[in-house]
Amino acid sequence: MTRDQALAIVSGAIASQFGVAAESVTEDTVALDVAGWDSFSHGLLVMAIEEKAGAPLPFDELASAANVGELADIVSKNA
Repeated sequence: MTRDQALAIVSGAIASQFGVAAESVTEDTVALDVAGWDSFSHGLLVMAIEEKAGAPLPFDELASAANVGELADIVSKNA
């Protein structure tokens, strides 16, 4: 999967999960930038990303990602 495809998956999942515009989600977006994105909802977000990516992803890496760009990197190398 290309990085652009992974970024689109992550941005789309965040938009769906938290009701924000996908265009407002950038590579530098962090959880604190999105209302409702906490540790519990992060787990739900990971499940949504895995579903859209069509592959299981390493939760420990996703849990420690600092921003959307890092999430996209993880998805692109594992999906």
